[in-house]
Amino acid sequence: MGGFQTDTLAEWIPALRDEPDPPRVFGSSNLVNLVRERLRGGRPTEVITLDDGAHERIRTWDGGLARLWVVKTGGGYFRALRGFPEEVQALREVLRRAAPRVVHANWTYEHALAALGQHRYPVVLTVHDHATHVLSREGPTYLPRYVLAHLNMRRAGVMTAPSPYVADYVRWWSGRPVYVLPNLLCTEIWQMARPADAPLNRASPTIVSAVDWCALKNTKRAIRAFERLHRSQPGAKYVLMGWGLGAGGPAEQWARAHDLAAGLTFAGKVPYEQCLEQMRQADVVFHPSLEEGFGGPVIEAMALRIPVVACCEAGGSRWLLESGACGALVPGHDVPAMAAALHATLCAPAQTASQVIRARTRAEQLSRPAGVLAGYDQVYDEVLQNMAAGPLQARSPDRAGTA
Repeated sequence: MGGFQTDTLAEWIPALRDEPDPPRVFGSSNLVNLVRERLRGGRPTEVITLDDGAHERIRTWDGGLARLWVVKTGGGYFRALRGFPEEVQALREVLRRAAPRVVHANWTYEHALAALGQHRYPVVLTVHDHATHVLSREGPTYLPRYVLAHLNMRRAGVMTAPSPYVADYVRWWSGRPVYVLPNLLCTEIWQMARPADAPLNRASPTIVSAVDWCALKNTKRAIRAFERLHRSQPGAKYVLMGWGLGAGGPAEQWARAHDLAAGLTFAGKVPYEQCLEQMRQADVVFHPSLEEGFGGPVIEAMALRIPVVACCEAGGSRWLLESGACGALVPGHDVPAMAAALHATLCAPAQTASQVIRARTRAEQLSRPAGVLAGYDQVYDEVLQNMAAGPLQARSPDRAGTA
């Protein structure tokens, strides 16, 4: 259960390809990758997701090994304030109809609320966010979800987190053990990686970011940092992908209003495969986010052997990059420092190459499909076998991704 890019299931659900009005839902790549690798391994999987563009309350598509459920949602601040009553009721109805052996709820909001409010099926909750830090970045608009997150963490019996950064927070808040299981990267990404000795285009480099247009992702400062780089390297290009970053959208309007649009390409929300290909062609992946529970674009760049510049405030990014050993970390509020880090990454080939090699090795240790799938299989099996035996013992963060 969670936000999911539904068209990625067409390979396993032929009816989606023939559907005249298919769901067009976007979602985080971490859940997409987990589901796709489960299906490739022959593991039956049901996906339950919400769609604010749906015309029906509940729709389903069945492919045998995979089944997709789409629930209509209204979204918005006031629905979150009320606890998403219509969505939760519909999600619980789907659970009754799906009759899963284990419910794996991702994120700590409406999906988790529905899963933890029923007692028929055992639940594993994956906590992706450090809710307190998100609240400090996003302000009052996040407050209803903040309350839901802490309510659900207190109610959950078995939890996983993608990094020790999030796991430590969950343990502190809930007093419960937490499994650390990094986000899985799909099989294709390992095959797409550039050669370790691939040269960077320092004369006209391409910088890529996969973020959203919001304060949490720090996109305004990232654009200002690139503008400083562009002054000294007029051939530099900056491709921005994500919500609000499309042509003519709010990000481009802001950049033009502030005379910062030179060298920028506003690609907007793109399918995951296209996003990976754009990153693979980059000279640097710049991830300016001020808060990350894990850091999907960071680990993807590490696996693709692309140099990374990220912000040290984001705990997930800092952990992935081993505090700077696998990429550059800079203060996210310091625009000159971000620009300098981009320039240094492009102009220090020996150091950058060493970081890229180390980053690829670390990505393999953390996010190869076999290790992450085995870890989740162990969690699911123990939930089924030991529900009456009390809380599970948490996996040590030092063993994350190696099970």
